[in-house]
Amino acid sequence: MNSEIVQILEDALNAENTLGEIADKINSVSVPLNVDALVQLQAQVIAMQKEIQEKFREQNEKLRELLNKKPT
Repeated sequence: MNSEIVQILEDALNAENTLGEIADKINSVSVPLNVDALVQLQAQVIAMQKEIQEKFREQNEKLRELLNKKPT
């Protein structure tokens, strides 16, 4: 069970890395920002947000399963 919890926490750290990737992409856009670059950046951010949501959904499901397990 401890190894499963460690894996879930590692997955959460990976999600934080993804948030860092979002910030890096935003900071990498040169000014002035043109409309095409803004649309492309927005699409990338939305895709990353969906990926993060899915990771957290999976982690929550794993945690629920662990909490519902009866000790043997």
